[in-house]
Amino acid sequence: MKLTMVVSQGCSEDTAYLCRYIRDCFGKDIDTKELTTMNLIKLTDYFKSIVSNNTALHYCSRIKAALGKFSDVAPIPGNIAKLTLKQEDSIHTFLTKDELRKLEALIPDTHGSDLMYLLYFLVSAYTGCRTSDALRMNTARAKNGKLIFVCQKTKRKAETVVNDKVISWIDTLQRIAPEYTYAKIDYNHAIKELCQRAGIDEIVATYRGGKEKVTPKWVVVSPHTARRSFATNLYLFGLDIFSISKMMAHSSTEMTARYICCGLKEIDDSVMNYFAD
Repeated sequence: MKLTMVVSQGCSEDTAYLCRYIRDCFGKDIDTKELTTMNLIKLTDYFKSIVSNNTALHYCSRIKAALGKFSDVAPIPGNIAKLTLKQEDSIHTFLTKDELRKLEALIPDTHGSDLMYLLYFLVSAYTGCRTSDALRMNTARAKNGKLIFVCQKTKRKAETVVNDKVISWIDTLQRIAPEYTYAKIDYNHAIKELCQRAGIDEIVATYRGGKEKVTPKWVVVSPHTARRSFATNLYLFGLDIFSISKMMAHSSTEMTARYICCGLKEIDDSVMNYFAD
C-alpha cells in the first residue's frame, strides 16, 4: 500500500503538503513495504531540511498515527521508532511593516487555500487576533474604525483599531473560507512559501539551545509570527505596552512582553546621555 494513500486516508487533517513532501523525498509514491530504517531516516532528515524541527516532528507523528489505523493492511514497520524527533522551543521573529506590505502585494495573484491562509495571517498581523479568532471573525464586529470581539482562548474582550482594507480581507474570508479545509500544519507551510515568494529573505540569526543559526527569515516564519508582528511593530511605533496588551486581550503586560521580539528600539537622546563619556 502506498504511504501517501495511508496518510491521506488515515489523517483527519488536509494532507496535501505532507503527501507532496513524501513524494519529493523519494521521487515517487513509496510503498509501506519500502519503509526500511534507511528510508525512515531519509524521510525525517528530509523533513528537517525543509521545515522547522517541530513541524517535522508533527509530520512524523501524523505518519505513525496513519500507519496505526491501517496496520491490518499495511503492517507497521518494526523500525518505526526511527520516525521520531525531539520537540524544540519555537523561534521568535516578526515581520516589519515593509515585509507585511510585500505579502499584501501577493493578494491579487494568490488563489484557493493559499489566499485563505494569506488573509488569515494579514488579519492577525494587523488586528492582533489569534488564529482561532480570525477563523470566526466577521465584518459585523467592526464598527467606527474599531474591531471588538471576545478572545476564544482567554474569554477576554479585545478592542483594536481596524481600517477598510482589513475589513475587506475579513469579508473575503467570510466568502471563501467555507470552501476549504483549514489545517494548522498546512497554514504553517503555506505562510512560509508565501513569504519566500514575497522575497522576505533577509538573513537573520536565530538562537536555540544556546546555538546560533543563520537562515533566510521566511524559513522561521509561522502563523504565530502574525501576532508577534502586531505587538512588535506597535511597540516600535511608540505605543505603550499596556495599550498593546489590551488590544491583544492579554491578562498582563508580562505576557505581552513575550510577544515583542526585537532588540532595543531607538533610544531618546536624554537616555543616551547616560552612556556618554
